[in-house]
Amino acid sequence: AVSAAGAGTVGPTPALSRQGTGVIRADSAIGLSSYASPGGVSFGRINPSKPKKFKESFRIHDLSNGSRHFTGTHVPNQTFVGVEVSCPSSASTHRGKSGKLHIKLTMDPTVGPFDDAFHSQTEVDGWCVFDDGVDTLRVGYLAVIDPASEMEAKGKNGVVKIENKKGNLGWAEGFTLIGRDGLVLDKTTNSFNAVGVRTNSFAAFGDLVEFGISTDRTWENMAPFEIDIFVDVDADGADDFALVAAFFSCCDVPVTAIFPFPFTSGSLLFDVGQDFNDASAILTFVGAQDSPFGFLGFLPPGDTDFDYTAFFFDGRNGSFDVQVGSVDLADEIVPAFNSFGLFAGTEVEVPVSGTGEMLWLFQNNEAKKRKGKHQAKIVRVSADSDDSDDSDDSDDSDDSDDSDDFDDFDD
Repeated sequence: AVSAAGAGTVGPTPALSRQGTGVIRADSAIGLSSYASPGGVSFGRINPSKPKKFKESFRIHDLSNGSRHFTGTHVPNQTFVGVEVSCPSSASTHRGKSGKLHIKLTMDPTVGPFDDAFHSQTEVDGWCVFDDGVDTLRVGYLAVIDPASEMEAKGKNGVVKIENKKGNLGWAEGFTLIGRDGLVLDKTTNSFNAVGVRTNSFAAFGDLVEFGISTDRTWENMAPFEIDIFVDVDADGADDFALVAAFFSCCDVPVTAIFPFPFTSGSLLFDVGQDFNDASAILTFVGAQDSPFGFLGFLPPGDTDFDYTAFFFDGRNGSFDVQVGSVDLADEIVPAFNSFGLFAGTEVEVPVSGTGEMLWLFQNNEAKKRKGKHQAKIVRVSADSDDSDDSDDSDDSDDSDDSDDFDDFDD
């Protein structure tokens, strides 16, 4: 195979996720007297919060059933800070087959870019090339790299303590808890773990209402899913608005929209705050109807309370989860700052106005065993308790280590 490059291509060689391990040249391949199997390996998604090592194996086969010696070289394609890949420097066949050969990858998650609104997981790829003077063989490799953090939260007397124990920069998003679990599903990608709410500002103070969504399991991306929150503003039992988060035909990313009842027209407003392989999302809507931009919100001026029914749909199989609750924004638990990042080894105590339960989302946390609870923490803030941590870890069985997720090796 040779590296793929379309007519008129300018710039670097395409990623292996787009070209495979290359383009087959049949006239060259038919003359080979050896081959590598497999011709490409995948490390999968690598999302650690501490330095780790991985390996994938292959063999070289000699069609003459003899002994040969190959010299190996590494040809990187896409690289990432903190990730190093090594190929075997040599390979020998005996009776037509080599022993297991390994491509090794080491990752230090503390030095690469961190997840934010502009960067998520990144591909690392390239080739191990082997030559014995007769044949030239290539084995491609690919890994999806996503450095993680290990953020924790604990409620105390009038403050919430946030700590990043290790890894890359971690992001903290604080909400007032309004609901736990769902009524239909459990331990699936689209089953509710917890829902929170907070106010924010766009054009005027407090004109935004944001929902923090935590699910029981991580999704690869939000393309198959839709979240609908039906809002009854006047408590008459009839929904007045539908708040929707989905991939609309207009957009390359999931966005939010508000649709009034009876349906007239809707307004697409904000990108959904989500990431690849997350179990949490932030849905932003205009709350105040007296927005400087006109009729955009779902709350009458001065109104702070509403009932809601939230649905989380999976378009692939038609399944959905439901959560029902009531919200009064006048009871919001307001931290001094509710969206911030912490470097590994640092902590902060965030003063909080109000008491009750808060939902904190840590979207950069390592998604161990695809459990969503690693990216969410429910804490209780009390005026008379020194430590009232009220997290729900019912889904934490066999959670002390994730060593079975990856193929670690020792030098």
